[in-house]
Amino acid sequence: RALPGCDPSKSGPPSAVAVVNVTPAKPNVVFTLLPTALVTSLGDHLEDKRGTFALENLGTSSVQLIIGRQELNGSAPFFTIVDPSATDSAFVTLEPRKPHVFEIRYAGPSNTIAASYQGVIFVAATGEGLAVTPYAFVNLKVGGGVAATPQFLIGGTPADYAAFQPITGDDANRNPLSVSIKNNGTTTMELAAEIGPEVWLVPDATWNATALAPGATRTINLSTRRSRAPNGSPLPRYTYFGVRTKDGQSTRLLVQDSEELPVTAGRTIRLDLATRSFIVPEAISRTNSQGLPLVTQLRLSNIGSGSVQAELIFTPENADGFDTIAVKRVIVIVPANDVVTLTDPLLQIFHLTRPSRGTIEVRLPPERVGLLRATSSVITLGGGGGFVTPVVTRGEGARIAAPHGLSGITSNGSVTTSLSLAETSGIDHAAVQLTLFDANGNSAGTLSVDVPPYSVKHFDNIVAAMNGPAIDPGQLQIAVTGGGGSVIGVASVGSADGGATFVSASLASSASKAILAFSRANDTTSSVNVKTVVPVLAPASGTSPATFKTAVAFSAPVGVPGTFLATFLDSAGANASPRQTISVGASATKIYGDVIKDLFGRQPSAGSVFVELPPGGKVYATLQPATGATTPTPPHELQLPTTLAEALTSAASSGTRPLFFDGLEQSLDPNHGSRWMLILNEVGGFTGLMNIRLYEPGNRTSAIAEQTFTIAPFQQLQLDTVFAALGLDASDRRKDRTNVEVVVTAIAGTARVAAMAVSIDNSTGDTKTYALTPIVGSGPPSVNRTAAIVPPAPPSPERKRAAHH
Repeated sequence: RALPGCDPSKSGPPSAVAVVNVTPAKPNVVFTLLPTALVTSLGDHLEDKRGTFALENLGTSSVQLIIGRQELNGSAPFFTIVDPSATDSAFVTLEPRKPHVFEIRYAGPSNTIAASYQGVIFVAATGEGLAVTPYAFVNLKVGGGVAATPQFLIGGTPADYAAFQPITGDDANRNPLSVSIKNNGTTTMELAAEIGPEVWLVPDATWNATALAPGATRTINLSTRRSRAPNGSPLPRYTYFGVRTKDGQSTRLLVQDSEELPVTAGRTIRLDLATRSFIVPEAISRTNSQGLPLVTQLRLSNIGSGSVQAELIFTPENADGFDTIAVKRVIVIVPANDVVTLTDPLLQIFHLTRPSRGTIEVRLPPERVGLLRATSSVITLGGGGGFVTPVVTRGEGARIAAPHGLSGITSNGSVTTSLSLAETSGIDHAAVQLTLFDANGNSAGTLSVDVPPYSVKHFDNIVAAMNGPAIDPGQLQIAVTGGGGSVIGVASVGSADGGATFVSASLASSASKAILAFSRANDTTSSVNVKTVVPVLAPASGTSPATFKTAVAFSAPVGVPGTFLATFLDSAGANASPRQTISVGASATKIYGDVIKDLFGRQPSAGSVFVELPPGGKVYATLQPATGATTPTPPHELQLPTTLAEALTSAASSGTRPLFFDGLEQSLDPNHGSRWMLILNEVGGFTGLMNIRLYEPGNRTSAIAEQTFTIAPFQQLQLDTVFAALGLDASDRRKDRTNVEVVVTAIAGTARVAAMAVSIDNSTGDTKTYALTPIVGSGPPSVNRTAAIVPPAPPSPERKRAAHH
């Protein structure tokens, strides 16, 4: 039945009854703890050594398993598997949702001869089989001692990422991927390998047979065994290759296995106005100021139960989107309930050379548009830096008589602003007039630009290109003066390598918010007073002093002064500060570098700033490096929801929708990878229950972790890390994970909650924020929360009286 958003109490009639055939899913078992590589000294008794691994049954019924082992690369048998809780390890029964720990016992090889032994552990079910066949890699290195931390190199440069040349089909005769490892210490180095979470990667048999001398570098040849990849998982695939010394010094490399996709030239179809697609306004592949690759990473997440065919079309900078030679396109298949992560698609998929820049259009079959989400970011390969980039809907942006604006434009001795103007409709070119305003609202320069269909015009320093003065901060107006196209502006404020990224927004008053508020006017849990919410983050646990602060800027409408009203509540939703009034001159911008200290006069603490905006006013916020931070990092934009945004989840009224984000990482190495926090902000003033689930790639039908949390009115709930909060840092569930999806759903109460994922680079402290959003259409089939649909009772038959005359 249908429920109108304006009044959910008035439902439509129930539909006809339909028959649904349900097929039981196959059992789902995963490794929740992977074996640690073992390095022993010569003469150590191997029989005294022990390793562990853990398996967990993610289903709802017990499953009986057979656990097997196999040596690799001609290794002699060197380990056995023992279930400490059973006398017979041949068959193991796993109860649902209880990790089961097994022992690895070593024996067989000589303990007086330096050598390396490799093998895998695999799991099979005694019945119909498993949804995914789990594997784990085991490595024993005999002969080793104290050594320095090893270092991976590619082309002589430190690296944490490597990619095979793409190949389609059988990989038996594939050329190996060569990487180097260096001993920066003063003693010889003996190493063992760790491969996971997937074990399709194989190092050559002799890479660690002998010691690595002090200061020496050794080449390791890696190959793939796709038969050991998770059943049906998509390409590209990712896994970690880690190396470890006897005393636990370690490092790791993220390795990508790609598929060769046919690339064709030109757009074959012009879409009509009503057809929806998605545009990445700025896709790049270049080197940064340190000589490291700075590349786009594109994720395609499929929440449907069928595969989705996505067409990716690349238009180079300054080219016409219908050029029959320069424009390139490929087809990518995204399997059901899975994710395809494309790292450096310009190089890996479209086979371009660095430097390259342009736009990528993602086209989907119309019936699948609501099932696939595209997200994009720019990352530094080997450096941990980068910035978040938008994915916008086709046709979004400034048009004739509908200008857009950008706030936060900065140009001074240390900070510059780059600008990309992308045409998003593909209907026509767009003649654009740019007008710059300084912090006081004075005009500071103009520039005319013509943007071809589907193309992008980029300026490394837009203020310099407009011959403007030093500005900190300012506003930029984007007006289309000719052509039928639409243009989105993307500004990056920071260094030449990126920083806080802002996307242009309409200069008109917030009509869309008014429509949304009107649609909920009869919802007693909602307020029509729309506010913007600025999450103020506490420092990540274990970091002292704080490594970042929250800066907030208020921009008045072009040509009109504006008054903003702001209130701060702490993370418990209490201790409200006195409401502050911020008056900003016409076209001007006022910024508070540390909003809690500078605007509210309070000590830094987590919480939320609620801002009431004047018509046409804008507010934006960034995470800034705190004074005294040991590792300076560029500012990054905070995602700001409103109190009536679509990107909220609520169990009340028409707000029941899951919120998603794909791309979380769990890192066991405190010096590599990122730590991930999840921030939940209640914005409506009500209490609710929030269900949070995590899914691994290739296995999106069963969550690897799930918890329910209570959230209070206006509370900010910070889960740091989200993996620890959901129990995945426990000794029997902790492992390296990548491309993990998080899903947040309100299941009870009337709270309205926004969710944001925060990544903090373990090496540099670089911090980025990502908003969780609903995917267009219905919730994913992996969401196992149901609500009863009760048809209205039929009306009682009217009682009729006999007429008496």
